[in-house]
Amino acid sequence: EGMVCVMSEPQDGFPSREALRQACEQLPGPNVLDVTPSNVLGYCCGAFWLVERDLVAVLPPKLAQQAVQVLRLAGVPEAFRVREELVNYKKVCLHVHRQGALLERRLLQLATFFRKSAWDERGFYVHTAKRAELSRARTQCKGRCEASSDARLLGKALCGLPRHPDSPPPDVVVRFPASLRSWVLGSVATDAASGGDRSGNGRSKDLAPEEEEGRDEQACASVDGCDKS
Repeated sequence: EGMVCVMSEPQDGFPSREALRQACEQLPGPNVLDVTPSNVLGYCCGAFWLVERDLVAVLPPKLAQQAVQVLRLAGVPEAFRVREELVNYKKVCLHVHRQGALLERRLLQLATFFRKSAWDERGFYVHTAKRAELSRARTQCKGRCEASSDARLLGKALCGLPRHPDSPPPDVVVRFPASLRSWVLGSVATDAASGGDRSGNGRSKDLAPEEEEGRDEQACASVDGCDKS
């Protein structure tokens, strides 16, 4: 996970191609000069000390020191630390999402005891005050769950960005922000509030076509099996 300039002939103390390859052969794991998109997962990663170790092992001391200094000035060590925090962040988001999903399930169960409506003085069929209160609470909880799920999804996608430059980034990053469900819901709400296009029964073109109620119940039922990574 570093940039190495390979020269055909020694120049300014830089090792030759043969010497550099021989030095890389002494490093643990596969040779870093043979990395490809298909085998990159077989290499150690995740810490700046690995980069520093490899540079010190294959370059003359003065050049290794210069290379490490350039990487430090570019903020590479901080990038590794940010990724570590992102790993922790997505785990927190998972915990928050699971707690919210459990609460949404309880609100859904509680609402079954208040599934009553009545005619008002204007002749409209309306929910009782208690049922309306529970419905609003569950809707707010559902919105928060969608947001916490998106936060975790985005954090996980950033943590899993390809290590090889020739590998494409995850779809959630390419399509951002349309890949986030909270963005889709917000877009649908904005269209509805502004009297915009409501084709597709008020469903955005980016929204999955499954029935919303069935999706909600399935999400609540599967919360215990949520991905723990």
